[in-house]
Amino acid sequence: MVDAFEDSFVRAASRIGGDDYARVARSLARSEDPTDRDLSNSTDIGLNKVRRVLYDLWGRCLIKGIRVKDHQVGCFVYIWRTRRNSEMLNLPLIDPQKRLILD
Repeated sequence: MVDAFEDSFVRAASRIGGDDYARVARSLARSEDPTDRDLSNSTDIGLNKVRRVLYDLWGRCLIKGIRVKDHQVGCFVYIWRTRRNSEMLNLPLIDPQKRLILD
């Protein structure tokens, strides 16, 4: 079952970038703390394209990335989370057009 947040989040992502954005957004909303590789595997979209989508959504304050250290590889990776509507509307930099997309 699709909840109201997932539906609005996927719809907003789709309006921004089309089908690939919608697929990444849907997978992100349904996953718990996925990495870019997890999203790439679950959507069958190339890793570079997934990263491009994530950085664009992050730049628009729709998602947040948390940097954690991967102890097996020894480098940092980002886990990605959606920002819930209440979180997004409280951001000081959000403009009225973004509010319209979310509603």
